Amino acid sequence: MTLKQLRYLVAIAEAGSFSAAARRSYIAQPALSRQINLLESELEIQLLERVHDGVKLTDAGRRLYEIARSTLQTIDSVKDELESTKGNPKGRVAIAIPVTASALLLPLII
Repeated sequence: MTLKQLRYLVAIAEAGSFSAAARRSYIAQPALSRQINLLESELEIQLLERVHDGVKLTDAGRRLYEIARSTLQTIDSVKDELESTKGNPKGRVAIAIPVTASALLLPLII
């Protein structure tokens, strides 16, 4: 099991289809399918159920998706933390502001 395979599983689960996940992941759809097949073979369990309008996670797939998403978020935040120790702060910033005040305040803030 590789991080790449976990990223692909997350992408498929969130996109709802192999083709949409392949476009978002910048990978050919057959290569994406191959990686998922390798993952399913290694784990000896079906993770995705192919349905007429895309894919659906099996129970095992749903559990692995939750674990993979959490793991990947942790790894990405570790990368951001280490990058910021080099003096290059990196990460996400969220700004919450009431809609009525946004036109006046956001230009000043940004």
